[in-house]
Amino acid sequence: MSNRRFRNVAVGVVSAAVGALTLAPGVAHADPYPCKGNQVCIYENPNFSGSVANLPELQAGGSGQVDFGNRFFQNGNPLDDRASSVKNFSGRTLVLSVDHFGSGATDTVEIAPGAKVNLRDRQRPFGNFDNVASSAWLQ
Repeated sequence: MSNRRFRNVAVGVVSAAVGALTLAPGVAHADPYPCKGNQVCIYENPNFSGSVANLPELQAGGSGQVDFGNRFFQNGNPLDDRASSVKNFSGRTLVLSVDHFGSGATDTVEIAPGAKVNLRDRQRPFGNFDNVASSAWLQ
């Protein structure tokens, strides 16, 4: 093989490799869990990032209510007082409460069906709803 042809082949291989690296999708930009229809997805971080909790009680056929006390995100972190964003594709209104069931449930926020919400943007009397939810139910 001539030096010129070898150089052209080498340049082509390197160019293809660099092009593949720059065109590959970045993992950081991917939704950590693609929330599907009839689901409520609760994310640990704002903007639907970090780990997710997808609770059977808040899905089609579930009881429609759940206390976060002994529930966890997929990464093992506790869900109680750690929810930062929510996608509500359940078809029903989702209510988040800063209280556990049976302890008053006086401070709540409603999330409409089909809504995607950063909880720091939802206000309550003493701040926002980021990292304060302890239970949820569907209406």
